[in-house]
Order: sequence, then structure tokens, then C-alpha cells
Amino acid sequence: MDVTVTNSVVVKPASETPQHQLWLSNLDFFTQRHTVTAYIYSADSHFNVCVLQTLKEALSKALVYFYPLAGRLIFDAAGRIAVDCNGDGVVFVEAVTDSQVDDLKDLGSTSQLEPFIPAVNHSDGLLTAIPPLILQVTRFKCGGIALGLKISHILVDGTSALHFLKTWCDIARGSDIRLPPIIDRSALRARNPPQPSFVHHEYAPPPSFIDREKTKQEISFERFTLSKEQVNSLKEKALDKHTQKPYTTFEALAAHVWKCCCAARDLSEKQKSKLYIAVDARNRLVPSLPSGFFGNARFFAALTDFSGNIVSKPIWYGAGKIHEEIIKMDGEYLRSLLDYLELNPGFSLPADTFRCPNMKITSWRLPLYDADFGCGKPIFMGHASMLPEGQCYILPSSNEDGTVIISLTLFADHMSRFRELFYQL
Repeated sequence: MDVTVTNSVVVKPASETPQHQLWLSNLDFFTQRHTVTAYIYSADSHFNVCVLQTLKEALSKALVYFYPLAGRLIFDAAGRIAVDCNGDGVVFVEAVTDSQVDDLKDLGSTSQLEPFIPAVNHSDGLLTAIPPLILQVTRFKCGGIALGLKISHILVDGTSALHFLKTWCDIARGSDIRLPPIIDRSALRARNPPQPSFVHHEYAPPPSFIDREKTKQEISFERFTLSKEQVNSLKEKALDKHTQKPYTTFEALAAHVWKCCCAARDLSEKQKSKLYIAVDARNRLVPSLPSGFFGNARFFAALTDFSGNIVSKPIWYGAGKIHEEIIKMDGEYLRSLLDYLELNPGFSLPADTFRCPNMKITSWRLPLYDADFGCGKPIFMGHASMLPEGQCYILPSSNEDGTVIISLTLFADHMSRFRELFYQL
């Protein structure tokens, strides 16, 4: 698909914003890259040049509240990453295409979405060289648009990114600000002195792969869909036969994905696999983080088991293991984890942490389709760049009918087998 860039501007906050250096918590350093997503709006949306101007003006006003996004990442005097809240602004790219929204036959393919993502030169590899927020609005011939976002994961997690996007939408529609962001992140500071009281195996090195030759392959990204009925059927299978204990939708889905991945990867029975699960700590910490907290508030729960157990045992076995790890993440445990991270400065989880035989599953059961700028909700939202191998996201569908979408990256040879196993519910 041919996309032509017609304009590129820097949008700055509409009024003066606080000029200071923003301290970042240790949670902000887990994922040091930009998250890349795309929103597609149908031809019925009728976006035009006037609407584009409205988007830019609304963005400028939103940045007054979310001003760290208009700053730049720096290294402070101690060599720690921080945000220079200098109001330099965000990059806003305008583009057009002669194609129509209906020409997008496979929205699950990242290759079809990549033209709608702003191009950024990553050649120098410096975090500080790339603005925290870069976006591109591409107008289709039919009147629809694609909104491509690159937003620094160092500044925000999924909840905070949506908070910003929804506020931008509200301003574009002429609505009042519903929830001002809380910029200060001091609630996530470690105790002084740090007092970790648990053994935090989540951040121990993951199991290595016994047969490394199998990892020298091309990777493949796919999206899988389960209807509400299929999800309910899976949850019934995940019912603990001994205690009749039901598990949540996420616990059942995560157990099913992990089981299918271990089988599709053809791991030996004695191969250990570590599953990482992103957990939102906003309401788990004591006291809870303030409403509107803007930053990263996700920890990782993790569990390790032999592939032989994961594959051979019923789904409720894996669901139970996942449940145990998630409920363990209470206020005392998370506060200990903050202290542990303070004693291990600079800790991050690079992408290869989750590679075969391990994996990471993240739930995006968030209001992803509320991004309405005044011309209707998007018909599609999803990742627009290839995820690293072993990463999985669980998302709702745009139909809002209980359908669930599983976005997953595996080695290509494993993906075809996973596809067969996944739908054997």
C-alpha cells in the first residue's frame, strides 16, 4: 500500500507547562522501547483537513495535562533515565493514500499496518534521541483514516496510554477533562532503607533452551479469535475437577495458550518453561495508587514448570498455577518487590527473556475502542509492528460482544502447529 507523507510538524503544549526533571520509578525501566499501535476508522468517519486541525489543537491542549509526553528522555547526574519536561513537543505526521479502508484485507497482519506508522531513525540506538510520542494520521481516499502511535513504554503502560488517548479524544469532541493525570511517581519509591522480605523469583534468569538449534528460525505473528461461546467453553474445561473452583477468563485463556505453545514448540518433557504475566498494581498496592496515576504500574508474576506437566495435565492445572501467582501479588509482596528492584538498579526485561521455551502473556482487557475523536469509534485497534518471539496479548474485539483476540508471535515452524491446537477446545 502506497502512503505519501504530506506534512510533519511538532505539536507543543497549548500553554506553559511545568519545567522540571521527572523522576522515573524502577517499574518504568522494564521495557525500554516504544509501543507501536494502529487505530483504523471507517469511511463513514468522514475525516477531513478541518478535522486534522482539530486533532492537532486538541493534542496541544491534552499535552498541557500530559506534559511529560512533550518532554525528552535524558540521563540524570547519576546516570539514571529521567524525563526532561521541557515542552519540546510531539511529532505529528500527516499522510495520504489512494487506497481505501476496504483494501485492508488482513488487519491482523503487521505488514499491512506498518505504512501507517511514523518512520523513526533508530540507527544511533539512543533512547534519548527519539521523542516519547510520535504519531501519524493517514487519510484514505474513501474518507477513513489510520492513526499510528509510537509511545515510549518508559513513560506509560497500557492503562496510562489509554488515559492520554481518551483525554485527547474528549478534548477533540469538546468535552471536559474527566480525570486529570497524576504525574508524580513517588508512590512507587522503595522504602529507605529497602527491605525486601520475599524471594522474588520473577526476576531470576529464565530457563535456557535445551535445543538452541530450534530457535534459529523466522518468526511469525498472528491474531486468533475466540467467540464468547468458545471462551465460556474453555472456562468450563478450566474448572478445577477436585474443588470445582472456577478460574477467571484470563487465567483460563493464559493456561490454554501456554499449554498450546509448549506443545507446538515440541519441548521435551524435562524442558522447563517460564511464564510471565503482567499484573496491574494500581489497586493492589497499599495504599492504592491515586486515581489517574500516569506512568507504569505493572509488575510481573511468573511461574516455572516442566513442559511435560503443562502439556499432559488438564487446563485447570495451568489455570490454578497462574491463579496462585496472581493472588500472591498483594500490597506487601509488591512493596517488597519495589525494594528488591531498588537493590538491583538498572534492571530490565529485554525481549529475549520471553523467547522459547518461555513466554509472556499480557491482558489488554481495556476500553481500547473508546478512542472516538467525534467521528465514531475505530473499527480496528492492534499492534502495528512485529512482537518479539514468545509474546502474547489478549484483547477484546471491536464488536464488544465478548469475543476475545489473541495476538501472538512464535517461530514460524511452531505457529502452524499452535493454530491447530488452539482451536481444539
